[in-house]
Amino acid sequence: RKYSPTSNENVREINGITHSLDENNNYVTTVLEEKNIYRENYNKNYDIMKFALPNVKVGSIIEYNYIIESPFIFNFRKWEFQSSNPKIKSEFWAKIPANYNYNIALKGAYKLNFQDGKLLKDCFTVTYGGVADCSLLKYRMENISAFVEEEYMTTSENYKSSLNFELIEIKHFNGTVKKYSKTWDDIYKELKTDAEFGLQIKRNSELFKPKITSIIQKESNQKEIAKQIFEMVRDWYQWNNYMGIYSDLGFKKAHESRTGNVGDINLALMGALQFANISTEPVLISTRNNGLPTKIFPVLSDFNYVVAKVNLNDESILLDATDKDLPFGILPYHTLNSEGRAIGKDSCYWVDLIPKQKNKRLEYITLKLDSTGSFVGSVTTKYFDYDAYDQRKKIKKFTSKEEYIEDLDEKLNKIKILEFKISNIDSLDLPLIEELTVKISGFDDLDASKLIINPFVFSQIGVNPFKLAERTYPVDYGTTIEKTKVFQLEYPENYKLEYVPPAIGLSLPNKGGRYVYQLTPVNTNSVSFTESFQINKPVFYGNEYPHLKELYNKIIQTNKTEIILTKTN
Repeated sequence: RKYSPTSNENVREINGITHSLDENNNYVTTVLEEKNIYRENYNKNYDIMKFALPNVKVGSIIEYNYIIESPFIFNFRKWEFQSSNPKIKSEFWAKIPANYNYNIALKGAYKLNFQDGKLLKDCFTVTYGGVADCSLLKYRMENISAFVEEEYMTTSENYKSSLNFELIEIKHFNGTVKKYSKTWDDIYKELKTDAEFGLQIKRNSELFKPKITSIIQKESNQKEIAKQIFEMVRDWYQWNNYMGIYSDLGFKKAHESRTGNVGDINLALMGALQFANISTEPVLISTRNNGLPTKIFPVLSDFNYVVAKVNLNDESILLDATDKDLPFGILPYHTLNSEGRAIGKDSCYWVDLIPKQKNKRLEYITLKLDSTGSFVGSVTTKYFDYDAYDQRKKIKKFTSKEEYIEDLDEKLNKIKILEFKISNIDSLDLPLIEELTVKISGFDDLDASKLIINPFVFSQIGVNPFKLAERTYPVDYGTTIEKTKVFQLEYPENYKLEYVPPAIGLSLPNKGGRYVYQLTPVNTNSVSFTESFQINKPVFYGNEYPHLKELYNKIIQTNKTEIILTKTN
């Protein structure tokens, strides 16, 4: 980890040994060579040290050790008992000078099998003569299962069993005490006057002055003014993919280059909104892959993202101007992580990050089984909110709509797209609409006495994302979900409906979600099928996991059901 040329962590004395048996069953040790140790640049704040242990094969035992020198004493390096591999035993020893006071917290599902602490006299000495005792702390866990990652989760760092250290204070040898654990009042005062945070908001208020003045002259509705200012800032800047709660380039350079990190862009947005006299507060966020922020006491380094909270009468709206595909009032998926901390006008407070918008989709399918044995018709899909955002991203990865459709056509098994229309690709406040005219391979001919048809021709759930016998960490969708499909099939008049699968209605406990499927005849040669899937809350906990897993199992079973038509003449 590196912050500046004089403030870096360093790794040294990397040693490794591989213990193996050769082809004659003789014990062999192979030592790690320096040529197999190398440094890789990860980003501007981090390098990665990598090493490749030699002669590793099935049954080998590996040993390695290294020393990390770090100036970042606030976050004493944590120890992860649990990893992606099962462990018979994991033990951690820490020797900490008595004048360093840390808050030590155990995280995760496992408990310690052993812990002990004892005093070591005069173990810590500094160059100018100070001597201190040390605490020797020992912690051990046994029979630790592997941490297996599944879909719909935030970072595994939130849930692996680990020991974490936060510095509270240092008692210096001259008698002074420096406290590192702060109150939210301390954080509030610090951020308000920080040159790269609070003062950036004030400085940014002048940047868009002519454009904001023009908007205010044309509009009287505060929500519409906020929306137009948001769109102006969003369309002005290009996010450089760096996160952070602070401005990196500074208001002037970021504005002139039309680029910046999260802090540069969203602090500029707040300055512009405040210039228009719209109540706006910064909200500090820890993104989904960064971990949950500590709530027992404030740890500013927990947060790596900042968004704007607009307060309009009795309505609060969270805004992020870093993504040109984000509509007004929707935060990107990577920010949906429990709660954020708002730096309000007079105080700090927690803000719920559960979005009002859903991951919502409506699908309308109309097909006719023609005389050639093929299904022809149309598929219209309407994407809303987060589903629309995701779909716009998919489409815009291609150079044109035509290229996207060509790729989709190649992926759809037995389905040929004849015509297409995509609406509202850049109208972010409207649902994205895809209209396809399709031809689907069906039967070689229609002379068969019996035809078997699976109505789940599109959007079929084929694999259960939940496979663990037990999941100790939450299922976190980020949003609620609503998927609805309406499918109407017309078949030749010389066939009749012999079998229709029975209707199914499944619900999760406590109204957590539901699945409904119903197929009914419409007239003598037409059948209608409706499927609805809802997840009504974004987070499910360990005791709810079996119900969620079983719901998906039932859906997969249902997706295999078929309609049977028999020939009448």
